[in-house]
Amino acid sequence: MVPKNVALRRAAIAGLSLAAVAVLGYRSRFPSLGAAVSATASELAALGAVPESGASSPSPAATHASRSWNLTAEKAVVYGALVDEELAAVFDAWAADFSRAYATADERAERYAHFKKNLAEVDRLNGAHPYALFGLTRFADRSDAERSTRRSRRAALADMVAALPGSVAAGRQLASDDHDTGFDGGTDDGTATRSGMARGKVGWMSEDSCVACGKPDADHQFSRAQVWEFRNYSSTYQPTKFDWRALGAVTDVKDTGDCASTWAFAAAGDIEGTQFLSTDDALASLSAQQLVACDTLDDGCLGGDAFKAFQYVESFGGLAFDADYAYANVDVAAQPPHSTPTCDKAALNAALKGGAVARVGAWQMVAMGAGDEDLLKLALLRNGPVAVAMNSEGMDFYVHGVMGCPSDKGDCEAGSIDEHKHCDPDTLDVHALLVGYGEQDGLHYWVVKNAWGDMWGEDGYYRVVRGVNHCGIANFATHSVSKAIEFDHAGHA
Repeated sequence: MVPKNVALRRAAIAGLSLAAVAVLGYRSRFPSLGAAVSATASELAALGAVPESGASSPSPAATHASRSWNLTAEKAVVYGALVDEELAAVFDAWAADFSRAYATADERAERYAHFKKNLAEVDRLNGAHPYALFGLTRFADRSDAERSTRRSRRAALADMVAALPGSVAAGRQLASDDHDTGFDGGTDDGTATRSGMARGKVGWMSEDSCVACGKPDADHQFSRAQVWEFRNYSSTYQPTKFDWRALGAVTDVKDTGDCASTWAFAAAGDIEGTQFLSTDDALASLSAQQLVACDTLDDGCLGGDAFKAFQYVESFGGLAFDADYAYANVDVAAQPPHSTPTCDKAALNAALKGGAVARVGAWQMVAMGAGDEDLLKLALLRNGPVAVAMNSEGMDFYVHGVMGCPSDKGDCEAGSIDEHKHCDPDTLDVHALLVGYGEQDGLHYWVVKNAWGDMWGEDGYYRVVRGVNHCGIANFATHSVSKAIEFDHAGHA
């Protein structure tokens, strides 16, 4: 059974259809929308909100992926067509659903103004993205400035590239000249080599890289048949759909709070997958708090980069488990925006001394442009979830579906996506974890894990069009490399 709060989010709060509006009593507040109807369980089941009586519930991933692309009914409510009385009723209902309480009339008026402005953006997004639905999320009464607290201030792709070691750029050029992506390492003086990757070094992911393949004499987390399947994956042989969640390599969805720490959660999620695939250890959540509070290579709640987080973890000696150093959700109402917490060195030292950390020995560049999407797909298949950076256009009000528009379909409004002021592929203001991909009715998409809580999007995930570098998803992808723990003669790490 779909949890009640998720069903409400999907079927009512976002205003998905006239039937769903009726369920929460919104219909009585919209007499101009027509006669009242009663939404049956089967009607809600058709919306993906709740299963019919006696029916088994598919997994969230299966439910979302199997939905029809005909979103006409779900986009029936156009907020710009409502009169002031109706908009006020929508606001009151939304505030009740999200337990909003405003201290003064002035505060309510201010929030209502933000709400109306955001409704116009919801309408625009629903017109621009034919395969995705946008609606009234928990961010609906927030200003642009308040919502920006979840976005990195270090978002310029040019600055991110400039901060990379010289060997990365040299290796990228070498790979481009040779028409492959097999660059494997660099030297201390920044020159490109193909001699492999030493401890702490960076290199380009190659088609031969395969963490999931295991060792010849051990299957690790997978059966021998699965390992052989991983080994067989290549640029010419790949499944039509794939999802690391189904194979147990992805932890539960987290929430950054009002902090631009998606980079930390993307890095932690990448390391979690690498640790799981590289060892016999059970999957466990790692500490994003350690990265936000203690990683001086990055800027905490102002933003950061996954590859620098990998460098920090390698230099420090490991990343603690979330159970030992839990994330402290930042509340913008309680402290200044982008406020970064103080590092708990005692907790870190205890974890490091006890060996309760995940190790990182190096990191790899996976993608740096539209031409690398195929390599990104193969890297995901053979090496686990991958940390990516992308532009956040439309994410605040995303409900479900596939964002973007493929180049071979004519369903998008001309210029409405690629040329929109926010969806700049050279401004990568959020980081996320790429966990899978799929295809439905000829539409190819990526499956991405966000860190805005499981009440956002498709239970914390979203999907974007694959093959067109939507919002720069392939412009800066990196991946961690595990480090085996070395013991001395006394058995100490």
